[in-house]
Amino acid sequence: MMRAMAVRAWLSIREPRMITIIQTFAYAACAAGGVSTLVAPPGVAQGTFGLVVTTLWGWLALVGGLAGVISCPRGVWLVERPAVVLCMTAMVLYAGISLSLHFVSAYSYLPQFFAIMVALLYFLARLFTIRRYSYDPER
Repeated sequence: MMRAMAVRAWLSIREPRMITIIQTFAYAACAAGGVSTLVAPPGVAQGTFGLVVTTLWGWLALVGGLAGVISCPRGVWLVERPAVVLCMTAMVLYAGISLSLHFVSAYSYLPQFFAIMVALLYFLARLFTIRRYSYDPER
């Protein structure tokens, strides 16, 4: 019974399953980043750019990440596309904050900026993968 449910759940994930699972975890990480930003905003960013920008970036990451976690495993690209855009917008805000802090701070924020850029480019590649259809055409 439990094995049959596990097999059914595994088979419901769209192919290639491991790529889909990795992408789903990327969305989950984005949502977790949004939660952590909302619960405990980074002091330097909040102090420099204000609570409004920090809260906005947190909500964008949270909502985008949750929508991606829900839509990605099933191949519902109509929902996943806005999820990618929300996650990317949150990353652009955070990257901009990191880059500007690099120039006004005594510390280097470039490693943080480039780590955000790696994630941003990954999500951009995902957006180009799913842009043509509202659902996975192989399903």
